[in-house]
Amino acid sequence: MRGSSTPSVRGPGQIQIIVNVSSRETRIAVLEDRDLVEYRVEREERVVGSIFKGVVQNVLPGMDAAFV
Repeated sequence: MRGSSTPSVRGPGQIQIIVNVSSRETRIAVLEDRDLVEYRVEREERVVGSIFKGVVQNVLPGMDAAFV
């Protein structure tokens, strides 16, 4: 429906998370249906002793992992 002001409703698509790690930085790209929706670059920092606050989104007991 071209030209319509009604927002389109879209079902869940395929989500890919691509991570590239080097000695100095980590690059993360999030793709939804092959479209880039988020891109982050994290440079090496000292995180020892740092405190982070987050919300657990999912827990995978078999991997002893949590998604925050």
